[in-house]
This record gives sequence, C-alpha cells and structure tokens, in this order.
Amino acid sequence: MPIFKLHVDSLYPAWYRDYYTIEAETEEEAVQLIKDYEVEPDDSEPLFEFEQEAIRTEIYNGDKLIYSEKDDSRQL
Repeated sequence: MPIFKLHVDSLYPAWYRDYYTIEAETEEEAVQLIKDYEVEPDDSEPLFEFEQEAIRTEIYNGDKLIYSEKDDSRQL
C-alpha cells in the first residue's frame, strides 16, 4: 500500500493577548506606540476560552495544493 507525506494548513479565527511594558509620558502615548507598531510585546498567549473552528483548510503534498475548503459565510 502506498505511503503519502502530506501536510495540512488550517486558518482559525483566534484571539491572542500581548503583554507590554512601555515607558511613555501618558497612557494615550503608550497606546499609540502599540497601534503604530513601534514597540514589541514582552509576551503573547492564545486565548483558548473561545470556540475555535477552522475557517479554511488546505492539504498539500509538498508544495502542491491538492485540497482546499473555504466557507465565505464565516468571517473573522
């Protein structure tokens, strides 16, 4: 029986919590630094308390896409 080496890429709608320590004059300035991507988070964690269902799944054989499932009715 043949053996196939495949990999699956799945896109999930997920929330992540990033933690920052920012030196700034005001909280508004600190928020703006985050919004402008001028600071990096100290740590990050996925928030798994929300139900996560794949919104797109693709199966590959090497770099060749052999199956794709997408449901456009669901949005992030």
